[in-house]
Amino acid sequence: MREHSVKLKATWRDDAACKGLDTDIFFPATDAEAGPAKLVCAGCPVRSECLEWALLSRQEDGVWGGLTDNERRRLRRRRRDAARRAAAASAA
Repeated sequence: MREHSVKLKATWRDDAACKGLDTDIFFPATDAEAGPAKLVCAGCPVRSECLEWALLSRQEDGVWGGLTDNERRRLRRRRRDAARRAAAASAA
């Protein structure tokens, strides 16, 4: 099973729009400077896979799946809150 996961990880990276680009644009000094990276991500065929990988692996730096670290943190919080509400609703 683990080999399959590793293979999937490599596959989405192979199809990424950022493949071969200078990675510096994906690690801007501030969120305000993330525009060029987000433009690349906007047209990426594996954007959702990239974002999910970044969320699961808790990437703290850079733009992944079109979101900055601050945006990914907010998304994790929203998902966590939604899961808690769903759990509370199903327990009631």
